[in-house]
Amino acid sequence: MGELGWRPLSEHERIASTQYYRKLGAHMGIKGMPETRQGFAELMDDYERTHFAYHPGARAVADATLALFTTFPPNHRAPSRLVTRFSYGLMDDALRAAFRYPRISALEQRLARGAIMARSRVVRMLPPRAEPRYARHLPNIRSYPDGYDVADLGTFPQGCPVPRDAEPPAAAG
Repeated sequence: MGELGWRPLSEHERIASTQYYRKLGAHMGIKGMPETRQGFAELMDDYERTHFAYHPGARAVADATLALFTTFPPNHRAPSRLVTRFSYGLMDDALRAAFRYPRISALEQRLARGAIMARSRVVRMLPPRAEPRYARHLPNIRSYPDGYDVADLGTFPQGCPVPRDAEPPAAAG
């Protein structure tokens, strides 16, 4: 996670993140949640190796997300093809392959990651905010201006396809 962030996570933040996701998993009824950050990393790597595959529905959501991304400032001023290629540069090979997105050059990948890392160095130097900034205060965030009904949100109108009592795949190692 901290690879492209504005600073590396502290050990306390790593532990807190692990505990947060363990608690979230418990609230979701997921059994066998890993106990350590390394356990989560192994679980995720194993899950990706086993389950990352192309699906037209997933590709449609990814395409729509990339198209939306091109409309946000400062991206809206750049050609959408450039913003899309930049986005590909932030994806790892397995994710790009699962969406059947084109291969990109090593240079494009280095430039995209370098741009994000340069931004993180700038952000690191900024003074802390005196007041929190919420998404609702940002003019470029598009949301539900008339509110929403939680029951209408999501991608699984018939319910989640993963049984609540399903055990996660065993971590490699």
